Amino acid sequence: MPGPLNKLKNLFSSKPTKNTSTTSTSTSTSNKPSHKMTYNSILILGATGLIGPHLIPALKKAYPSASISALVRPGSDKIAAVQALGVKVIEQDYSSGLETAVKGYDLVIDSANSADPATTKAAVEGLKGSKATFLRLSGCGNFINGSKTGEYDHDAKLWDDSKAEDIAAIHDAMFNGAGDVVAINAAKEGLEAFTLTIGGIYGVPVIKGASSGVFVNLYSSNAKQLGYTPVIGDGSGVMQMIHIDDAVSAIIAVLKYTETASGASAHRYFIAPGFDYTWKRLAEVFGNALNLSPKTVSFEEAGFIAGLIGSTMKSVGTKTAELGWKATGPTLEEVLPQVL
Repeated sequence: MPGPLNKLKNLFSSKPTKNTSTTSTSTSTSNKPSHKMTYNSILILGATGLIGPHLIPALKKAYPSASISALVRPGSDKIAAVQALGVKVIEQDYSSGLETAVKGYDLVIDSANSADPATTKAAVEGLKGSKATFLRLSGCGNFINGSKTGEYDHDAKLWDDSKAEDIAAIHDAMFNGAGDVVAINAAKEGLEAFTLTIGGIYGVPVIKGASSGVFVNLYSSNAKQLGYTPVIGDGSGVMQMIHIDDAVSAIIAVLKYTETASGASAHRYFIAPGFDYTWKRLAEVFGNALNLSPKTVSFEEAGFIAGLIGSTMKSVGTKTAELGWKATGPTLEEVLPQVL
């Protein structure tokens, strides 16, 4: 199972493969079928990290009569903490048997490691031929431009979730692209599959010992190893960051949309990028929290996430905004001192 760090190391040496699947040509999220459904049984994959425990209360509020289950690896030390959130815990190895475990639910939410397509592949395989809805949670790491200068790239592509050609351009070599392509193709083949791609998440975890966000962990580990928070060039390149509460509200907004959206008219791919932070500002914010000083360095001196720090991330959630969603914070400056 490839972790985020290994995926990051391989990212810039990967050869892009264009996604040749067709995507919805719908241009308005208000163009919905007349049928109305709700979700009576919900399964969450990836329930012990940052997203799952924050999402569970929101799901209980949005679907008060639903039975909610969470898939947790056997022997996890977080089982009791997940049970305390008021959901049924199903102990299941993700490496085998997942195709069977997802069957019988109205809604399956994949919030597991988005850089590894294995969970999405297994879930999609298990849901084939069913009337279930599948929601994959992905990440805006897809949209880094691969630059090494650290400077804002005005010519870099702006990825827009309202443009079918942008969704069609998503490919396996992107940071989270392989799983996205699986979900996009599953929708083409008839599964009610949707994807929400989210900025770098940060927040205080509900469960003790859980992640404060993949990017937060990567950046802080890199800075601690280096002894400084690196800046490449003028540091004007952008990383998009989102608070966990905003991520959860985006998930609920998309789920409400899926209740009345299906078939060819449904929009399938949404982006919730959050706030733009320059790499210079991130060096200052993380530096303050870690008691480290920002330092202007070369690409080679920026550590194991130099591929991120040298880049620009540009995406916009036009379709997500049409659902009434907007990022409101709290800011990274407010949260980071609580988790580092």
